[in-house]
Amino acid sequence: MAKYAGKDVTFKLGANPISASVAFDLADDPTAANPTVINSTYATELTDGDIVFVQGFIDEGWTTLNHRFFVVTVIDESSFSIPVNSTGFVTYTAGGSFFLCETLTEHGITNVDLDSQMEEIDITDTTCTAREYLVSNIDKNINFSKFYDTDETTPLEVGDQRYFVLEAGTEVDGTDEYNCYWIGMVVITSRKINFTLNDVTKYDYSGRIISELEQHKVLIVS
Repeated sequence: MAKYAGKDVTFKLGANPISASVAFDLADDPTAANPTVINSTYATELTDGDIVFVQGFIDEGWTTLNHRFFVVTVIDESSFSIPVNSTGFVTYTAGGSFFLCETLTEHGITNVDLDSQMEEIDITDTTCTAREYLVSNIDKNINFSKFYDTDETTPLEVGDQRYFVLEAGTEVDGTDEYNCYWIGMVVITSRKINFTLNDVTKYDYSGRIISELEQHKVLIVS
């Protein structure tokens, strides 16, 4: 088990939230409040603790939600909230798309490196979807491994983008207890076979974090 921010963390990897997730838009203007209320008929399909990825807002203030992950709290059949104080945002006019992130799979994490240089990516490879992030100032690295057998899907490829969660257990604040984790996006920068035994192959991966790695705390309701 690796450490991040002084905590033991479990690394779980999901799919690309844009290409592999359920997408839904607003049914009505969002409510500028603390927390922000999102009005969508898709709220009936959500449960507390689901993770959504946001993009497409165009108005000042609301654009700060773009390219970020949020943990939702369901309010009713037509609305849910995300933990953002939007009371100072301008009046909403248009935009905003949400992507429900799929179930996560645990991977064996070996390192979360916040000080290393950017990984090399072949920018001459026109199929490499990661090349646009070479100039990004978000260049934290993460290393992990995964076992695959012949019945599983194709292993990750260099250039693949995935969302991930670093689960850090629980934290107590007064009488309340919270599940704590960080959510971000990673692009795969290298892959190599560690070993193969019978029908099982272990792959070692390196990736670069390409989004802000944001901490989330979710209240545990007993």
